[in-house]
Amino acid sequence: MSSPEDVWNNISLPVLSVDADGYIVFISEKAARTLGYERADLTGEHLSVLYPGEDDRVKVAYELSQAAKNGSFHSEGWRVKKDRTSFWSDNTIEAHQPHPGQPVVFTCIFYDITDRKKLELELISSEEKYRAMVEGVKEYAIFMLDTRGVILSWNQGGKRIKGYLPGEVLGKHFSMFYSVHDIKAGKPQHDLQQAIDKGAFEEEDWRLRKNGSLFWANVVITALYNNNNQHIGFSKVTRD
Repeated sequence: MSSPEDVWNNISLPVLSVDADGYIVFISEKAARTLGYERADLTGEHLSVLYPGEDDRVKVAYELSQAAKNGSFHSEGWRVKKDRTSFWSDNTIEAHQPHPGQPVVFTCIFYDITDRKKLELELISSEEKYRAMVEGVKEYAIFMLDTRGVILSWNQGGKRIKGYLPGEVLGKHFSMFYSVHDIKAGKPQHDLQQAIDKGAFEEEDWRLRKNGSLFWANVVITALYNNNNQHIGFSKVTRD
């Protein structure tokens, strides 16, 4: 019969087995290599040795209690290797009770997802920079619509050209910028459909300001899709 050590040696996942008090009982070769330890060096250590903070025993106790209560506990956070370098880890702790009346033990599976986290942070930063850039543009009204044409965002150019504050337009249908005649003729929906059919719709025509005056506008409506090619809305750029 294979011993527990033999079983763990053959596991290709970064896995730790922890007792009810948070002390490491077994560690797989994959986990040891990922963390830069020899397996014997981690066996008997408290799980908090892999956490970067000062109150990590409290954090480990909380996570184990949640896993015991709910069957499992999932989190993401910083972990540290033997050389104290940090990595962003995707963690799952699962609770097991080998036999009735025996103490609960825990299996901890973790994955180094540092590269993915860096990419997420870069995307967030890029989106924030783009949003700040768009909101600061004054020469063009640049805003987003949902799939129905409801206004989702508003920039300084929209305020300057059309005369509306964000609170006066957000959540309303973009047809508010069309004349009554155009609305009755179904032009707003026609323009959105043209953007869907052709990818983008561009025209020059009269549009309304908040004060009721007309201005000659260059308008571009672009249909937007996600990575699964699902239609998620429109961008609309208007220039006086």
